[in-house]
Amino acid sequence: MMENFLEIEYINDNPSKIRVKASNGYYAGFCETYINRNWFRTFSEKLKRFPHEVSEVVFESEPGLGEKATCYIKVYLKDKLGHVNLCVALKYGVHSYEAIGESKFIIDCELSQLDSFSKSLDKALNSDHCFVKLIGSEYI
Repeated sequence: MMENFLEIEYINDNPSKIRVKASNGYYAGFCETYINRNWFRTFSEKLKRFPHEVSEVVFESEPGLGEKATCYIKVYLKDKLGHVNLCVALKYGVHSYEAIGESKFIIDCELSQLDSFSKSLDKALNSDHCFVKLIGSEYI
C-alpha cells in the first residue's frame, strides 16, 4: 500500500503556482495550477483557527484562461476525538468543465499532524519556493 499524504510545492512568482501530489494509500493524484496568493494565504490562516473557530476549511483553485488543472481541498472533523478528514480532488486537462483525469479521495489525519502542516504552510508563503507535506494516518 502507498503512503497516505498531501504534498504541496509552492512557487511564489507572478502568478504563484502550486504542484499538488496526494494519495490515500490506494489512489493518487497530481495537478499543477496557478493560484491567487491571497486565497492560499487565507487557506493557511483558516487552518490555524481550525477546529476551534471554524468548522471546516476549503481551498479551491479556479481555472483561469488557458488553465488545465484545478485543486480542491476540504478539511473537516471526522469525529469529536480529533480525527480529521481531508477531501482532496485533483483534476487535470480541464476543458469546458470536463477533465481528462480526475482523482478524488479522503485522507485521514490527526489534529497534531494538521497543525504541523499548517505551520509549514505558513512558512512556505514567506519563501520563493518550498515543499510542504502532510503525512496522514494509516488507519483511523
